[in-house]
Amino acid sequence: MEFSNTALRRFNIPESLDYHSLLRPPGGDESDRLVASEAEDPALWAPGDAEAALRAISTVTSGTPEDVLDMLSQNTFCHGFNLSRHFASLDKSSQLCVAQAFSSMTSATQDILEKVPPTPYSSTAESNSNETYINFERKIRHLGFGLTYQSEENENLKPSDIGQILRPLCHLSVFMVCTTFRCALSSQKDNEKPASGMEILVSKKPKVARGGKRKKAEEDSNINVYALEILVDSMLNITKSSLLRPFSVDYGGCGRIDSPLMRLMLDTLLLAMGSTIVASVYGKVTEATSRVLEIYYCTLQFHSNVCVEADSRDHSQIPDNDKLDVTSESLESKNTNKDRSEESNDCLDSTQETNDMGSLGNTVSEYGDESALGGQDEGSRQDMEWIITLSEEVKKGHSSMLADAISMSQNLNMHSFLIKEILTSLRDAFLLQISGGGVQLMSSSVQMEYANVGTFLESATKRMPCAVVRSLDELRYMFEVPSYNLRKSIMESVKLLIIKSKDNSETALKTIKESSAENVQISRYRERMLQMLLHRQHDSYMYARAALLKAFNDLIENEALPMRWFVKVADLAISRILDRGSQVRQRAVNLMTTLVADTTKNRFRLSLNTSTVKHDLTMMKSLLSKVIKIGSLDTAVDGNKDTCVASEDSSTGIDDCPDTTNRLVESSPSTDETVIKSEVTTEPHTDGLTTCEQLLAEVNVELGENMTLDNKDAIRNLRTRLEVGIEMYSDVQDISEKVDSSIRICADMLHSSVEGDQRAAIRYIASCHLMGIIGATNLLPRVWALSWSNNQNVVETVLQEFKNVYFDEADESGIAWKLIELLTTSNLTAFSSIEKIFEVSMARDEPLFTNLDKLMVALLRIAVAPNYQLGRDIHPRVALGIVRLLINSSMRSKSPQAQSIRNFDEKRISALFGLLQLSSKQSYTIFGELCLILTAASHSSHLEDLVERIIDLFTATFGSLDDSWFRMAQCVVDVTFTHATNPEVLWSETLNHLIEKIIGDDSNNSLTCRQLAHVIFLAGHVAIRTIISIDSLQSELKKERSSMDTDEGDKFQGEASAQMGMATTEEQERELFEHLCERNIVCENLLGGPLRNIIVSCLRNPSEFVIPGIDNDPQMATECNGDETRTAGDRNNIKGSGISREIEILKTCAALSLCKYATVSKQFCNSIFHPEDGTPGPSSVLEVIISLLMNNNLQQVCDKSPARSVDVNHYYLPEPGTGILRATLLMSYGDLLCRHPNLLEPWNDEVGAILRDSENCVREAAVLVFTHLVMNDMMKPRGKLVDSMMYLTLDTDQKVSHCAKTFFHEVHRKNPNTIYNCFPEMVSTLALNKHGQSINRNLSVLKMLLKFIVKDKQGESIVEKVCQRLHGVESNDHFALVIFGHVLMNVCQHEKCISKLIASLPLISRLIVESEYLLAVMLLICKKTRTANQGRRIGDSDKGESKAEAPDQTTNSQQPGTNASCDTTNIKELGDDLLRRIHALFGEGKSSYVNQVSSTVESIIAAAETCAAEDEGTEHIKSNGDKLTAV
Repeated sequence: MEFSNTALRRFNIPESLDYHSLLRPPGGDESDRLVASEAEDPALWAPGDAEAALRAISTVTSGTPEDVLDMLSQNTFCHGFNLSRHFASLDKSSQLCVAQAFSSMTSATQDILEKVPPTPYSSTAESNSNETYINFERKIRHLGFGLTYQSEENENLKPSDIGQILRPLCHLSVFMVCTTFRCALSSQKDNEKPASGMEILVSKKPKVARGGKRKKAEEDSNINVYALEILVDSMLNITKSSLLRPFSVDYGGCGRIDSPLMRLMLDTLLLAMGSTIVASVYGKVTEATSRVLEIYYCTLQFHSNVCVEADSRDHSQIPDNDKLDVTSESLESKNTNKDRSEESNDCLDSTQETNDMGSLGNTVSEYGDESALGGQDEGSRQDMEWIITLSEEVKKGHSSMLADAISMSQNLNMHSFLIKEILTSLRDAFLLQISGGGVQLMSSSVQMEYANVGTFLESATKRMPCAVVRSLDELRYMFEVPSYNLRKSIMESVKLLIIKSKDNSETALKTIKESSAENVQISRYRERMLQMLLHRQHDSYMYARAALLKAFNDLIENEALPMRWFVKVADLAISRILDRGSQVRQRAVNLMTTLVADTTKNRFRLSLNTSTVKHDLTMMKSLLSKVIKIGSLDTAVDGNKDTCVASEDSSTGIDDCPDTTNRLVESSPSTDETVIKSEVTTEPHTDGLTTCEQLLAEVNVELGENMTLDNKDAIRNLRTRLEVGIEMYSDVQDISEKVDSSIRICADMLHSSVEGDQRAAIRYIASCHLMGIIGATNLLPRVWALSWSNNQNVVETVLQEFKNVYFDEADESGIAWKLIELLTTSNLTAFSSIEKIFEVSMARDEPLFTNLDKLMVALLRIAVAPNYQLGRDIHPRVALGIVRLLINSSMRSKSPQAQSIRNFDEKRISALFGLLQLSSKQSYTIFGELCLILTAASHSSHLEDLVERIIDLFTATFGSLDDSWFRMAQCVVDVTFTHATNPEVLWSETLNHLIEKIIGDDSNNSLTCRQLAHVIFLAGHVAIRTIISIDSLQSELKKERSSMDTDEGDKFQGEASAQMGMATTEEQERELFEHLCERNIVCENLLGGPLRNIIVSCLRNPSEFVIPGIDNDPQMATECNGDETRTAGDRNNIKGSGISREIEILKTCAALSLCKYATVSKQFCNSIFHPEDGTPGPSSVLEVIISLLMNNNLQQVCDKSPARSVDVNHYYLPEPGTGILRATLLMSYGDLLCRHPNLLEPWNDEVGAILRDSENCVREAAVLVFTHLVMNDMMKPRGKLVDSMMYLTLDTDQKVSHCAKTFFHEVHRKNPNTIYNCFPEMVSTLALNKHGQSINRNLSVLKMLLKFIVKDKQGESIVEKVCQRLHGVESNDHFALVIFGHVLMNVCQHEKCISKLIASLPLISRLIVESEYLLAVMLLICKKTRTANQGRRIGDSDKGESKAEAPDQTTNSQQPGTNASCDTTNIKELGDDLLRRIHALFGEGKSSYVNQVSSTVESIIAAAETCAAEDEGTEHIKSNGDKLTAV
């Protein structure tokens, strides 16, 4: 057909895909082609021109299918072209009409293509049944009025002529639809923002707008969204048609669809994917894209096979074009599982089309066979451009939609081919990027591109796992890309593949009908994929390592990790717990938590306690060795052999696979091969049967079985079970050891400075406890101690885990028993931590722990249960302790829950009184606990009545020899002063009654030492509670008076003049209270009269109050009288020890009561004691307390007693006090200092010597008391106190050492200048070695002190003071030189200190010349100044710098590199100056000596420290010799 002679013209989509190229005038050889050069400019259209053009197009497209051929005419084409490019400027109704017209055109084109036969008709008779085809031919003849053809009028047109018409029609349909769509989107993007539609980055499919939101979006846009949806439907219809048929060889084509047509369709569909304006038709866009990709792939594969087979056949042979026919029926039949909603119309016979696709499938080679693509012709190579296009598209935000489009195709080979080619193309692009350098400095846009690639991989893995698993090598290469998001996505993809392969019996694509080539089990790659993941444990990205741990965590949760990998994963988790990244550490801990839970609850179902697992494993190995020996001996007996064969050969009589079982036993890591093999030795067959029976009997006894030698199947099954059990228990043992190691690491993480580490460790330890791991249970008190943390998130985690551990049951009784079990073996730290947990919970708006009042009821039921013998069972006491803990934690809260806990109703009080009655006769400890509970309860009238009954029960216990009576007495006094109306009157009567009981009998035979101790103890504690009550009363009175003054201020202002010169009411009240406290409590009346005299008498000579026949310990007396083997001397010694103990108790009570009296009244402290015999001399109460505390002779501090002498011994007891007594007296001294600071201050230096006491408990109490006093500003940290305290940091007792270090840290935290001010004196103490310590200990103390010198100005001042002290040191005093030298080496690290050292050089010039050590120190300082890391230390900026320096600091902070360089230059110059001055001291003649010392400074300094240690030893020997000489 010659188009120059017809009304129809040719049309081809331009190679550039741009409609602007059609606006150029045609050339001489293009006269028969459609061009737009003759078209009018739509920008110049009149108002009715657009409607006219639309009517012309609608007339053509609304008729019969063959009428669409009119679109190939010049005029009609120009109308359609103008409407297409001017689409965005039309109104929305016109846009909808244009879209409908083009949709009708594509539908007509589809109908024509579907009716054109795959193979041309050979005669008219064949085509008569195809009416559409006949009408199509008629239309061609009608339009082709100048047509020249060889056939007659009633004959069919040539197939080549048909093809010449159909191909331009396909081009035109695709061009009109795609160009209109692209112009619409381009206009929309221009209106929104200046960005290309191809660069839209979205990670997920945008949600379809509904209702009012969608309408509003349409109103704001200038594009009719419904028109765009119609255009998308048109593109989908084009892909559903037999688009390949007009391009077949039979119809005059080249056998492939023209490249511009396919590229325009693909680019337009990809552009639609990246647009949010057509979100409602994403499914159709994806389906259309899938069809286009399948056409591309089928064309590529077909021509590849044609080229490969070209050598074996005639090159002139034309392939059957139907093999490339991708019809709508073939695609629809394969996409039924996708539940598609759109179906094609007017389809041909589905059987024929399915056969077409079947023949096509037979031509498709395996995706991995690269030779299949090796023989491509030039056209095929051009068609590979679509792979590059896809590789670029996966870098965009709609990459997941592209994965959906690929997965829609049922051609499994295409899946694998595309995934592999895309990954290969991405890898090549990355290698090209590497060649340009700067990979580590990738921009954010490049990182986003690779993140989109990762999204594509994840989507592809979910939909096409079989295709992805075939590209594992490419995935492994992609790990080289420095993008965390990509690596994370690859790990996620591999994880999904492993999860899909967890069941070996399932195929990778179970829901898809696969050919034999794709029937591949993903499970065969599982080990390889696990190894791929494991190799990423050292990834350079912290987040990638965290993603790896999360992947393994998900594998365990989905039961996809093989059991043999549990040990490897445990190793991985433990190694990553020590990772430098906090998130990695937390993920590692979470992984261990999941692994432990899965091991104990799912896989192995065994508790991970190492000792238990080892015991069970040893037992099974022993049983297995016996079973193996039974089998070998039994086989030898049955065979009538003289000797038994080796275990490996004899086991064949029992098991069909002896090699495997023997290998299992002998390869076990803890199995002793020698033992097992030696047991299976040769022995006579006559004894074999007996041995077998004996071994079998042992096995039956251990297992509780009843097997016989004839039951070989049971023995074989037992052996198999034992082998499997040994293998399983070996893995469990390894895991258990790993878990123990992880628990130890998490114990250290509890004290980490990173919040995430602490929270992860808390959760892990709590989870391990719930899994029954003993090591984690032992750490729970340390976990609950974090409730005192300042980090609220950590506290919340502690509360949540506490709830999970103890409050997971609905039964309050179970919760109570859990808490009792926890606190039974805990210390006071655990009690205080749990009290803090409950306190924080009650302070919240919504308490975390509910029904605490019911929990208290359950605890009280446990305490009053009759099946417990009070005093012997610890559970009642612990239960009452928890009740007290709950009440104390509610004291600071006003919530309803806290008030309900503190309120005791009559029923609860009645139960407690019954328990009080029972415990008053059996357990004073429980009686005291009950009193403490009542002390913290809310006041009520029922409690007032109960207090009187408590006093009656308490007085009945007077004189008891139980030591717990004293604690009970203290609790009883506290509860009376809390709830009684007049507690002072009540105790006055009680004490009078007890005193009358003591002194009422003239014979004194009934008086015991313990009764006297009870009275003295009560007197002291009543005095303390009285002063507390008075102080509380004074505070309440002051508060009430303040409120009254506020309410009636005007009234009292008028009386101010009347009160001039007179004491105010407030002053009078204060004087009254001071008089009561100073005189009326302990100086007069009952406490200050007879009881005071009793205390003094018992303290002076407690042995006078001991009656030998009565005061013996009953338990010792029984032991003494009942043991007939003891001699009379032994019995007397036992009786003497009982008397000594009673004396010690009486002495302790007297001393404590004396301290309590002194705390109440300053007048009592200054009161003078006059002994009856005059020995010792008169002394004040305060001096008596100090003498008891220090156990030495006191020097005269103040002249308050005229009858004093320095020779007087101030011991008030013939023997020194015990360590516990002195520690208690030291705490009393702290109370006295807080109560009477002016009176006690002169004794501070004297009492400070107790820090060097020989008893650990005394030193510990001293450190705690002095720390408390210093932190409350009652003492100054200076002088002897800090000198003694610094040595306690190296104390042999860990508690004392820790408390001493805490002292310095707290002092420094309170005031950073405090230790700096004391530093020179402390260094002098170390240099002079006043305490006689070793040089190593002094250096250790010095290093600890130097940590608190952090400011430049502090170091500058210290250098000057050290040089001044060095001026008076002799050159042979190695000890002092080493100490001062270490100070200079550690402090001189910045320019200010070195400048001060240069200025102070004249003071130490003599020592530098005379002492080689000091010269080495100075040269070492010079040497350090030359290093690059010197200069101002980070964080050393002084707070005292002037404001004028602030601008300079800002400038320097903006240019850190310049500042650091300047500092380094300055310090190097100062170092050179110092070195020149040192050389000047020695002169030119000794420069070589200085250089020699400079080369060996380290060895000289080490030798000097050794020499100082030797001199110390020599001086020690000399001092001992002097002492011997003096003796």
